[in-house]
Amino acid sequence: MNIDAIFFDSGGSWLTGSLYMNDFPTIADLVYGNGNDLQGWLLDIPLATPDGLDVFSKKNKEFYDSILSSVYSKAGTGT
Repeated sequence: MNIDAIFFDSGGSWLTGSLYMNDFPTIADLVYGNGNDLQGWLLDIPLATPDGLDVFSKKNKEFYDSILSSVYSKAGTGT
């Protein structure tokens, strides 16, 4: 099993990936930041529409296109 399958394809990928990429900090430091080198999760940024509520804006369209491209890419490899 490769590292991608372990850390990024599971249902807990947000938490697991964040822990791994930040060298396994405490959960509180991971979510809220530690005031030093770890900023914490930016939960105030909309994940579904990063450019605001206009789902047809150019930036949101590029965002959706990148997700769709990733899905097609993974579908093509069978992962």
